[in-house]
Amino acid sequence: MTEANNRVTTKLEPNARRVAYAAAGSKAGRPVLQCVRIADNKIQAADGFILAESPIKTEGDGEVLIRADVLAKVKSSKALDGMVVVSSNGKVTIMSDITVETHPVEGSYPKFELLYPKQEPVFKIAFGGKLLAKMAKIAGDNIIKLTFYGTEHPCKFESADITGLLMPVHLGE
Repeated sequence: MTEANNRVTTKLEPNARRVAYAAAGSKAGRPVLQCVRIADNKIQAADGFILAESPIKTEGDGEVLIRADVLAKVKSSKALDGMVVVSSNGKVTIMSDITVETHPVEGSYPKFELLYPKQEPVFKIAFGGKLLAKMAKIAGDNIIKLTFYGTEHPCKFESADITGLLMPVHLGE
């Protein structure tokens, strides 16, 4: 639970910004999923389907939930590196080339550590982020079905009336 007397300070680096801008939800229903969580040297975002987190350095032992649309105001500014400060009076100040003040969102954020699978993975396969994004763009809003034929073979993707292959990246493990 977010409390007004918590204090958290962090600098949003590129990975943290990508998590915050891409993964936080925007639909009504669960207001806490329209936020990013900054605490425990992590930034976390979830929308009910995607969960993303990235390590960041934080000062203070508090937690803050910030609405994604508030962070988008900083994103649209020229300087994307921002400082997030939760002051002792319960206000959040985001400073960049612009300053945005807001109140932290109250609520309980999902406990990410409980959501990760505990069993051993069946297998691991790696894809380039740009290739996955390209595949998602091809599919549009349609569901993507992935069929795996092994870690050394292409993955077949199907979406509506589109079929294709996505080549894995060799990690040398």
